[in-house]
Amino acid sequence: STLYVAADSARLGPLLVVAARLTMGIWTGGKMVVEQTYIGEAAAPERTTKITSDVGVYAVLGFVMGPTVGAALTPVDTHLGPERLDQYTAPGYLMILLCACMLVATTTTFDPAAGYARRRGPRLGEDESRRRLKPSPSSEAEPDKTGLAILLACFLAHFYSFAIQETITTPFVAARFGWSQREIDYLFAGVGLLSLATSCLVAQLATCCSDLGLLVLSLAFGFAGSLALVDQPLGPELRRSTFLFGFALITIAFPFGRNVALAMFSKVLGPTPQGSWLGLMFVVGALPRCLGPSWSLYALRLSCTLFPHPQPCPPGGRTCLEFAINAAFFALCLALVLLRRASLLPFDQRHPALEQPTAATPL
Repeated sequence: STLYVAADSARLGPLLVVAARLTMGIWTGGKMVVEQTYIGEAAAPERTTKITSDVGVYAVLGFVMGPTVGAALTPVDTHLGPERLDQYTAPGYLMILLCACMLVATTTTFDPAAGYARRRGPRLGEDESRRRLKPSPSSEAEPDKTGLAILLACFLAHFYSFAIQETITTPFVAARFGWSQREIDYLFAGVGLLSLATSCLVAQLATCCSDLGLLVLSLAFGFAGSLALVDQPLGPELRRSTFLFGFALITIAFPFGRNVALAMFSKVLGPTPQGSWLGLMFVVGALPRCLGPSWSLYALRLSCTLFPHPQPCPPGGRTCLEFAINAAFFALCLALVLLRRASLLPFDQRHPALEQPTAATPL
């Protein structure tokens, strides 16, 4: 945030913006891993999905409110001493303030040891630990690697569709349907609200529905949405109403898939140290967002070469290749989940004899 503010008046402004973006990406990625690791370690297994979904609600709320706050700060044009406060620097100053509040609140109120102790038993002094601590059977048992791989694939499928959606939408709808920037802004505002509503719904369903059922539902939504977006010659002509329908289904699928896959991943890991595993999961989720923009825009043009008929190629390219691959990926993940659902059981259910008593009531 400080680099964003400094970029407004610095000669190396563009480089500072890139550096700020890189720094924010590292911070966001690291924060998500730490958050989910703590949830997996501290929360009771039956509440992991609910808490993960609750965190997801606030994340989506940030996506929705962020542009709104930015728009509200647009009229600002004043000075704070020597510093200029305008539509470019005001959001940066606000983020500096919010990050400072987060740092103070975390430092003064958050005790991670209390949470970890709930899943790993009471803490002992160093000397006493050396005398009394012995490897437990649960530490020697390993999580189901097949289940972990399937959940990684589901996570990748949802993030791949999300990366495609956020990448191609603006240029595609502008070219194919002739939408203005204002109409595109309305679309993304509606998508943000739909995503927020879905995240809230997942948080409620997590208390009464099985994780497996929610995961299957997310994959089914993703598959149906991808199929709806396949245009000629592999599907019908893509009309505006069909595009909005498929777009909405994929938007609904993402909060379901992301939150439930994360929670199930933590449950399959069980007492296994989760930090490195969840780091891997978020790396898998980040890959489509790194590679997706180049590939997705190229695939729109490539489809016109591979499928030249009916001619001419519509403005913006053809979506048939892009979303046919996406639909196939969702279908494959859905088949794996249904065929190997026993591998997706929580660690405690796969190894009931190894379950250890906890030191306190879990979150």
